Amino acid sequence: MTDIETILESLEKTAEQLYSDLEAGNTESQAKIELVSSLMNLQVANYSAQEEINKAKEDTNKERQALDLLQLDIQNIRYQHEHLRQTIEGCNRFKSTHEDLQLVDMEDFASRHKTEGLDEHQIMIERLRDERDLRLQLFVKMTELNREKSKLVDENNKRKSDLDKLDGSLSRFITQAEPIRDILEQ
Repeated sequence: MTDIETILESLEKTAEQLYSDLEAGNTESQAKIELVSSLMNLQVANYSAQEEINKAKEDTNKERQALDLLQLDIQNIRYQHEHLRQTIEGCNRFKSTHEDLQLVDMEDFASRHKTEGLDEHQIMIERLRDERDLRLQLFVKMTELNREKSKLVDENNKRKSDLDKLDGSLSRFITQAEPIRDILEQ
């Protein structure tokens, strides 16, 4: 039995006692004092019960807020997990242009460069740098050869035009020398 139930039983008995005293004509009975005392005890018990209820509600709200925060943390972690998974998938699907390059054979590269102590990534970076340097050298050489070719083409064109002029002059000379030849042949 709780305090309130005990107080209510006591109030019930006191009320019955007071009722019987009032019927007997006794207005100043001990039951009246006990009734007031029991009512005060009931108020104190009610106040205590209200405090316990309020404390329980407060504790419940605190626990609910803590649970909401935990659920929010879980949701954030799931979101981050999904974001990272998608990022990893994107990285795995990424096809780098260096994979399409025809690099110098590894043996040839290793014979010209120190590869000891380097991991796979560092070796690939060095191979790409080497390829860039080789291609730059080839580009410079190709540019020089193109300049030389251009000069040679210009020279050939000049000689051809000179030969064309000479051919025209020679044709005119032959036609002009024709009468001389006829005279010399007679």
